[in-house]
Parts: sequence; C-alpha cells; structure tokens
Amino acid sequence: MTSIFARLKQVVSQSSKKISSGISNIVLKRKIDRQVLNELEDLLVSSDVDPTTAAEIVKDFAERKINKETSPFEVKTIFAEKIAEIMSPYEGALSNLNQPLSPYVILLCGVNGNGKTTTAAKLGAFFKQYGKKVRLVACDTFRAAAVDQLKIWGERLGMPVSFAVNSSDPAALAYDAFTAAKKAGEDILIIDTAGRLHNRDDLMSELEKIKRVLGKQDKNAPHEVLLMLDATTGQAAIAQAREFSARIGVTGIIITKLDGTAKAGAVISVARTFKFPILAVGIGEQPSDIQDFSVKEYIEGLLEIDGNERK
Repeated sequence: MTSIFARLKQVVSQSSKKISSGISNIVLKRKIDRQVLNELEDLLVSSDVDPTTAAEIVKDFAERKINKETSPFEVKTIFAEKIAEIMSPYEGALSNLNQPLSPYVILLCGVNGNGKTTTAAKLGAFFKQYGKKVRLVACDTFRAAAVDQLKIWGERLGMPVSFAVNSSDPAALAYDAFTAAKKAGEDILIIDTAGRLHNRDDLMSELEKIKRVLGKQDKNAPHEVLLMLDATTGQAAIAQAREFSARIGVTGIIITKLDGTAKAGAVISVARTFKFPILAVGIGEQPSDIQDFSVKEYIEGLLEIDGNERK
C-alpha cells in the first residue's frame, strides 16, 4: 500500500519538482547573498506562495545563512521548519467533524468545478466507515448532471440521496432533507450545492438562504460550512475564500486537485491569510481518495524531502 507521504508527494509533484530543482540551481556552490535570497523568494512566489509569506520564509533563512555556503537540502530543511511554523496552527482533520449531533449538517460550497460533488461522496464514504448513517443532498438543483452524479454515488455507497427535479428551490430541498434525516435517525447530512462565482451577489444570496433555512430547524445548522478550494487556481483561491467566508461563515477548507498543479504553494497562503483549519486533501477520483491534511506530509511533498532523510 502506498504511504500517505508518498501519495501527497505524488500529488504535489509538479510544484515539488519546480521548487526542488530551483533551489538546487540557485544555491549550489554559491554563498548566500542578496541576489540568492531574491532568487529564492521569486521561486516561492512562482509556486504561488504569496509575496509577504515568501519574504518571511526567505528572511528566516537569511538570518541563519547569510554569507555562508549551504546545501540544497539544508535550504529545504530550513524552509520546511518555517512553513511548518506558519501552517501548523491551521492543521485540521476530518475526524474532528465526527460530532455527537444527529444529524450533523455539513454544507459544501465553492466556485464552479472545484470538486464539490465528488467530495460529498468522499466525505460520505469517510463517515460511513466509522458506522455513521449518512444522507447526501443534491442541492445543485439546476444542473441535472450533478444530481445524477450524486445519485450514482449514493447507490454505490449505499446511502440515501435527497434530490428534486424541475429546478426546485435548493433551500427548500435542504430543509426537507434535514427533516428526512432526523426522521430516519441519520447521523450526518452532507449538502452539495451548486458552484457559484464568489463575485455573483445573486448566487451568493441563494447560498445564504440555504444556510438561513437550515437554521430554522437547528439554530446551529449547518454545523460545518466547508469551502472546496481548487489548488490549480493558485492565488485566486484567496479571493474565493475571502468572499465565501464573509457571506456564509466558512469553518474549514478541503483542498482539491493538488495533482497536476505547479501552484501548490497557495495552500500556505490560504492557511495564513484566513486561519481556517485545512481539514483534508483530495488525492484522486475514488471515494477513498481523501485524507486528513497533514502539514508535515504536505511540506515534505512540496519540498521533496523525506522526514527520515539525512545528509
């Protein structure tokens, strides 16, 4: 079985190769001077670490190594320590969502194409393995393909799916699904919503309505509002997180599509800027392809270092 470290390293491979080879090219047989530091900072920014955070990482390194020669591995090790310091307070876990409330309502949101429907199925499979009764809700009522996709997942995973037809009001569907989940004694209610651009006021208002209607049955519902962020969007994820948080109160983040991107550094910026817990990362298309986010393993994958490596 492939280890968690190996899988995370694999999914951030484009970023890790870029950063690792870049560090080697920059520092090899050179003393650390201002030119080298500028190049290292540019390298991080090109992998979508925001400029402020990139400058802080390089400043920390400079304070230890200015006017000294160093190895690429030592640069990566020092970078890893600083990134861990920045990100560790925001490391979350899916298991933390396993609360003794029934039903525990999880609302998924994000822009178009961020992997919400697939993530809904993955979350359902995750909780089912712990013996939880899960209901999925297809609140992307205007896109028949999304409803059909979630129904197929429900059949495969053996869990009920609440859905409506003919462009029904998604807020009404969420309300009815909550009622059905309570009646059936189900533990987890996972609500998949339509993708929406964060700058579309009408669509964001619709999402606010879903949240407001759920609150009529339980003043604390939804108990989690999870934002799907597509790693390939890089710094655009910052604007998305800002708007969704302001409108509906995001409680956590799931990172999708880390595979195939050279912008994986944006995860650092999102954690630092918004201080949301990063709960999980999607690492494939199957229901089992989701795992708790690990700062340590993310950094080792991003920088192409092995925690057991010695030099």
